[in-house]
Amino acid sequence: MYTLKGRVGYSETSTDGRISIVSIVNHMQNTSSYEYYQLGTSFDFLRELGQVWILNSWQIVFEKRPKVYEDISIRTWAYDYSDVFGYRNYVLEDANGEVCAYANSVWVMTDAKTGRPTKALERSRIGYSGEPRFEMDYQDRKIIMPIDMEEIESFYVKRNQLDTHLHVNNVKYIEMALQYLPEDFELKQLRIQYIRSAILGDKITAKLTNKDGKIYISLDSDEGKPFATLELS
Repeated sequence: MYTLKGRVGYSETSTDGRISIVSIVNHMQNTSSYEYYQLGTSFDFLRELGQVWILNSWQIVFEKRPKVYEDISIRTWAYDYSDVFGYRNYVLEDANGEVCAYANSVWVMTDAKTGRPTKALERSRIGYSGEPRFEMDYQDRKIIMPIDMEEIESFYVKRNQLDTHLHVNNVKYIEMALQYLPEDFELKQLRIQYIRSAILGDKITAKLTNKDGKIYISLDSDEGKPFATLELS
């Protein structure tokens, strides 16, 4: 288990003065990145092995969002793995130790050259020690999307949305989707499945529907194939 302590900065807040959803996800993503670095299995190390962990899905539950300047801590640990998949929890707590958000994530070991799933080498699995998983209502990594989706708008991928893989960063898809939520929508759970990677210049078309109190958003390619799908409730 790895713990990162911090404080909610002003630039991390939404209009209500509380940490934004995007900032919470960024903190979680950064915490596991720091753990990999501490364990000696950073991105550069894995790239030398010809492998890389690619995020397949998030399930994040939001209990509350701490205010600006509040102290926070983020814990993460890998609780299971198979030949190809890695499973990791995250918990964000306030200064009193109260759980503010928690998450399950599924990662896929990928061949750095072909981009295809591959069996994780033993050195790539350092840190996957099988600690007990967090108690939560685990849902499938795959999201079943409604058939009827309304096209909202289209836009093109820009350089500031890319990561070190030259793909759109995981959190950027969430940032894209959140702008389509109604202003009074109180997000309690976010599920996202990453299906294919968007790169610089790709056209993304956002499609949306509301079903049974949940908002579904698909971020599609020009051919109508999704880069990522989300369920927001």
